[in-house]
Amino acid sequence: FNTSDYKEEWGTKTESDPDTCQYRGYRNGPDADEQYGLSPHYWHVFAARLAFVVIFEHIVFVLTGIMQFIIPDIPIEVKTQMQREQLLAKEAKYQHGLKKSRETDYEEILHTLREQSNNSRQAGAVPIVEIAAQSMPVDHSLKSTAPSTVSPDVRCSFANIR
Repeated sequence: FNTSDYKEEWGTKTESDPDTCQYRGYRNGPDADEQYGLSPHYWHVFAARLAFVVIFEHIVFVLTGIMQFIIPDIPIEVKTQMQREQLLAKEAKYQHGLKKSRETDYEEILHTLREQSNNSRQAGAVPIVEIAAQSMPVDHSLKSTAPSTVSPDVRCSFANIR
């Protein structure tokens, strides 16, 4: 920086002023065509910073996409328990002759199974027959005379699901 370009209000006057001073500002010197303009070195540093930001941002997007793909939305234990509850509800409906009942009946059975599973974790196993009997009244007119494929002593223990 050429010290003759200083203005009076910029600094204090000393007895011996140097002709030029230098600082690292990535600007052209006093001898350049465009005095004190941005130098090519500034633009190289600026481009490198911009490239770093863009590359870093893309790496973050790729890594988060991979993590979303690898980590499931529903944990496997929960998915297994949901499938088990649906199977138990189907068995309870079949055993009590509720094959053609309304959807709300099915939801009531699932709700009761979930409540019983929470209670059975502390108390132990609960027979499916008891769970279904508590949740829905049995209409014996719909029951089939064919032998049931579900054993009456089938017990479910939600504590052992893994």
